[in-house]
Amino acid sequence: MIGVTILIMKKILIIEDDIDTLDIIKYLLDDNNFETFCLKELVPLTEVLDIQPDIILIDYRLPNGPGSEFCFKLKNDPVFSSIPVILMSTHTQLKELAQESCADDYLAKPFDLDDVLAVLSKY
Repeated sequence: MIGVTILIMKKILIIEDDIDTLDIIKYLLDDNNFETFCLKELVPLTEVLDIQPDIILIDYRLPNGPGSEFCFKLKNDPVFSSIPVILMSTHTQLKELAQESCADDYLAKPFDLDDVLAVLSKY
């Protein structure tokens, strides 16, 4: 019997309100065989559940609340706690914000596109 390779695409949920940043990340991930879902603001956890992402990239500053608070909610909910969450921001204390919000990792903006792929490859 011939072996069959099955490619399983990782689902990445990107929550980013800056359209240019969102488009760049989406293009990069789509080009690297990720399945992307994009949101421009925070949504109820039920919507995240509907998407069933493997990884979440979330901006710290969003129009309807801090991404760090949303991250904290996700990481403290048993349904979502195992999903890696990566906090993104230009904030000077991003590392501390990521730790306080229980984020699995962080990306400082502006970032190199290779940095995005390197962080995602950890998860």
